[in-house]
Amino acid sequence: MGVRDPLSVPLEEQFQHAWALHQAGQLAQAQALYEEILALQPRHADAANLLGTLAMQRGDPRRAAELFAVAVDIAPDNLAACCNRGLALHGLGEFEAAL
Repeated sequence: MGVRDPLSVPLEEQFQHAWALHQAGQLAQAQALYEEILALQPRHADAANLLGTLAMQRGDPRRAAELFAVAVDIAPDNLAACCNRGLALHGLGEFEAAL
């Protein structure tokens, strides 16, 4: 069985695979897939949100806040991204912005 070309796999299937890797703790692989998804579809709010979550897990709240802001810009009704952005900003000491 050969390696499939990532462009031949539907984007949503790639996203589900990235999320499964993330949940399994395979963070480097999940990050690579989230980044590929965003390269193909820069307005994929869920990929931006989960890449931000991964950045928080890796101790990079500044990058996380940037990614959460992208997700909120794309999908302002995404409550998870909104909450995550607030948490990241709070962690950076940016309390007014976090509110």
